[in-house]
Amino acid sequence: MEPLNHTELKTEKTLLENGSVEVRFTYNEEPCPLYEIKEKRAKICNINQLTIKDFEILIHTAELAEKKLNLPDASKVAIFSPENENQIIISCLLNSIVVTYSKITTSSGLRGKENFFLQHIKKHLTAEELKLHRDIKHMRDKWLAHLDQNPYETAKTILVFDPSNESLPILGHHVSYKTISVEANFFAAFRSLAIKILEILRQKQNTDKGAFTFEEIQKIAPTLRPLATNFLIYHEPE
Repeated sequence: MEPLNHTELKTEKTLLENGSVEVRFTYNEEPCPLYEIKEKRAKICNINQLTIKDFEILIHTAELAEKKLNLPDASKVAIFSPENENQIIISCLLNSIVVTYSKITTSSGLRGKENFFLQHIKKHLTAEELKLHRDIKHMRDKWLAHLDQNPYETAKTILVFDPSNESLPILGHHVSYKTISVEANFFAAFRSLAIKILEILRQKQNTDKGAFTFEEIQKIAPTLRPLATNFLIYHEPE
């Protein structure tokens, strides 16, 4: 018996009244019985798949930011204000890709665990790619995650004088964000790095998935099929 052809699967999602999500799979228009595996091997694959999905999304997010930065009215990007929707969008997209990238590439001292994803990824990166990785990490550490002094945003308190000297100066405050001048090639370089890491993650998933052998699945399938349901529930209320 050959394995089910996964390319023919279709997914249906339904938002339930309690906020949880019901997910069903169909094959040839028929509902597929589903059984969730919860052992250690599955948990490793679950984390792999979360990171794969993150990188798939952030690659497209970086591409969208680059397109916004290259619009004909790009000169307006130099003005950061509520009226400049392009800059707000670009800044939000930049924030998103830096934070998402950092989810798996930043170690957590609070968790007290080594970041095995980061160790695995860094083995496959060139010196230039590692430099970009450190630059992105610096953006996260010094700009997005903490209110530290950083090269990405600066505030100044200033006296503004009347050029004609007919009025007293006023005390003002001004903020400049380096993100308004981020170059388009940053997003291109970021996307290139993310594409490479995505491939590394997919290869890792294929390796870890191999812990479930075809012979094992053949053996346990008859026992587990009667325990399967036609749907999975995600995000159940606590």
